[in-house]
Amino acid sequence: MSWFKKITQTTLASALVIAKTAFGASDLKPVHHVDLSRYMGDWNVIANIPNMIEKDCVSSVESYRLREDGKIDNWFVCHKTDGKETKLTSLAWVVDQATNAEWRIRFNIDTFIGAIPFPISFSYVVIDLDEKDYQYTVVGHPNRNLLWIMSRQKTMDDVLYQEILSRVEKQGYDRSKIVRLPQAH
Repeated sequence: MSWFKKITQTTLASALVIAKTAFGASDLKPVHHVDLSRYMGDWNVIANIPNMIEKDCVSSVESYRLREDGKIDNWFVCHKTDGKETKLTSLAWVVDQATNAEWRIRFNIDTFIGAIPFPISFSYVVIDLDEKDYQYTVVGHPNRNLLWIMSRQKTMDDVLYQEILSRVEKQGYDRSKIVRLPQAH
């Protein structure tokens, strides 16, 4: 497959997922407050509701860096089961500054001429968080087709994982759609 065709397919797949999830009335209950400086850094994806971008991912890492202008650089690295790596970059910004728990994210479309911002942003809601130690977080989307359970560590205690599943179920998520990711790296 030519590099141009591969980039085009990846870009179109990303655009479809983003467009499909960009809209939705937010009735998710966010956490009370997110300390952005403590939230920044790397988060290991422990589980998610699978989507086409993250298909066959293992040991995925979501990363955040607070910029001087208050916006957040965001990148996602997925190691595929076939040994390949996918990296997505985006820009995020807080939309509810009282809680810092509701963001918008705009992905970049990586092309042969550089990164171009996708014209649509989508909702990012922190719906669960270890507010004491910032060791786990759960991010959701109002349409409930997207969810990520993340941890600072590559593993998560099963008791804690089950507690989190119970809490997201109360937020209207179908826990049978949530899949735990292998941690191979």
